[in-house]
Formats: sequence, C-alpha cells, structure tokens
Amino acid sequence: MGRISRFFRTARLARDIVRDTTGPLVCICVLKGGHQFFADLVGFIKKNNVESSNPVPLSLEFIRAKSYVNDKSSGKVELTGMDLGELTGKVTLLHPLKKCQGEPA
Repeated sequence: MGRISRFFRTARLARDIVRDTTGPLVCICVLKGGHQFFADLVGFIKKNNVESSNPVPLSLEFIRAKSYVNDKSSGKVELTGMDLGELTGKVTLLHPLKKCQGEPA
C-alpha cells in the first residue's frame, strides 16, 4: 500500500470513528512499534473533532505488552502502564501492532 493510500485510509478511519462514537473515547497505543500510526490516526481524529458539530471527548494512553521472559513466551500477555479499570463505561480504541513473520521490525 502506498503512502498516499495509507494517508487517505487513515483519514477515512478517523472520520468514521468520530462520526460513530458517542464518547468519551480513550485511544490506547501499545508501545513501542505502534506509535507512528497511532500519532497519525489521533491527529486525524482531532482534526475531525474540530470540524464536527458533535465532537468526541478524547484522551490518550500508552501501555506496554509483554509475553516473553528470557527469550521464551510465558503464554500470558502482561499489560503495564495503566489501570484497565479506568476504561469502564468508555469507548476504547486500542491500537496493537503485531509483528508478522518476515516483516522488518
């Protein structure tokens, strides 16, 4: 997918999120690899919020996911960086980035 195509798809996704969300919206980025797409998407969400007649209250959070101990999978994913109980009653957008085999890190 080309850079321009990603740009327009991200912009359209942000528009749809603002249109379809009644809020408040908590956007959560799983660090480290997801930050660039997350920043682009949140930027478009903010732009759409400014232009919307019904803006969505927005907050940003960052978490880490860990499932490896000494180069071996523990079989359990541990999330750190926030209390997940804070998400009760809120619309949550979680951006995980999963590295697929054969893709550069």
